[in-house]
Amino acid sequence: EYPTDLCTYLGQSKKEAGRHTLMGVGQYYRTAFNIKVYGAALYVSKRDVLAAQKFGEYAALTAEELRNRDDFYDLLMTMPSPGEDEATSVGALFDRTLFIKINMQLSTDAMRKSLEADWSLLTDEMKSLIIESSFEERMADDRMLQKISSKENSSNCSCGQNAPPDYKADPSCCARGTELVFTWRKNGDFEVRLDGRVMH
Repeated sequence: EYPTDLCTYLGQSKKEAGRHTLMGVGQYYRTAFNIKVYGAALYVSKRDVLAAQKFGEYAALTAEELRNRDDFYDLLMTMPSPGEDEATSVGALFDRTLFIKINMQLSTDAMRKSLEADWSLLTDEMKSLIIESSFEERMADDRMLQKISSKENSSNCSCGQNAPPDYKADPSCCARGTELVFTWRKNGDFEVRLDGRVMH
């Protein structure tokens, strides 16, 4: 369900920026029935990672070995602060993207609460920015209008976006298959996309 490369999705040229490569996929389960609430995929800039010397020590490790290396995940999660020496930082400078696809209809309130409660590695400031920019009220674009009117979206969910009255859109919920994509750039920029539309 997830593309192996996000370059086109992010509006980049492979020739100029290189591949934005899929690193791994996981599922977030909730309740005693193990319902798949959403899937999350991590992408990184292949060109940036190959240029970052810190990744070299992990190159020969198997996937099983990497699962037990907290330092590897610290490297993936941490971006050096502005002015910080990359050589002494836990992290490295490379573009990275978290791609979330919802597996079931969810209310925007439930999604906000999940981000606030379950994303423990994000700071409160980052959570606030993600939540506010993801569900900021605005007019739906063509892609969202198609989703609102699709047969699979029987509740006409519009994920916080407004639509003309004849669509009977419900901005308080997000439909199954909705994509929330967060990209952290090595230059310090942070991008939020909802179903491919840049929201922030």
